Amino acid sequence: MLERECSSSESLVDRLLRENEELRRKVNATRDPLENGMSVLMKEMQELWAGREKDKELLVGLKTEVGLLRKEKEQSVEETQTWMNEALRPGNKRGCISMTTPEIDNSIHSMKLKDMEQCTLRGVEVLKQRKTAEERKRMEAESEKLVAEAEVAKLREQIDKLTAEVVAAPTGGMNLKSRSEAATEAGGSEEDWKKR
Repeated sequence: MLERECSSSESLVDRLLRENEELRRKVNATRDPLENGMSVLMKEMQELWAGREKDKELLVGLKTEVGLLRKEKEQSVEETQTWMNEALRPGNKRGCISMTTPEIDNSIHSMKLKDMEQCTLRGVEVLKQRKTAEERKRMEAESEKLVAEAEVAKLREQIDKLTAEVVAAPTGGMNLKSRSEAATEAGGSEEDWKKR
C-alpha cells in the first residue's frame, strides 16, 4: 500500500511538473506576440512622429507665407491710400472722381487654412485612439501574465508540498533497534522476539 501511495504521489508530482511546464510555455507564447506587437506599434509611432515633423515644417512654411501675405496686403493698402490721396488732391488735373480698389477675396485662403486645421485635428484624434487601444492591449496582456504567474506559483506550492510529503512518508522498512528494545523491556525470550 505504501508503494502505491509513493507511486501515486510521484505520478502526481510528474503531472504537476508537466502542468507547470505547459503554463511556462503559455506565458512565453503570450509574451512573444506582445513583444512583436510592441515593435509594430513602436514603428507606427516613429512613422507618426516623422509625419508630425513634416506637418510642423508645413505649418512653419504656412506661417511664413501668411506673414508675407500680410506684408503684401499692408503695402498694397499703403499704395492704394497714396494713390487715392493723389487723386483727391484739389489741384489734380484728372478731376474729383474717387475710386476704390476692389478688395481681394481672402475667403479661399482662409478655407484652405481651416481645412488644414481640421486635418491636423483628425490626425491628433487618430493618435489618441491608437494610444488608448495600445494601452488597453498592454493592460490585458499584463493581467493575463499575472494570472498565469499566480497559477504557476500555486502549482509550485503544490509541488513543494507533495515533495515534502514524499520525503516525510515512511519507507516501510523494519526498525530492528526499536523492536529489540521493546523485546528486552517486555522481558520476553529470543523466540518471542522472532515471532513478532
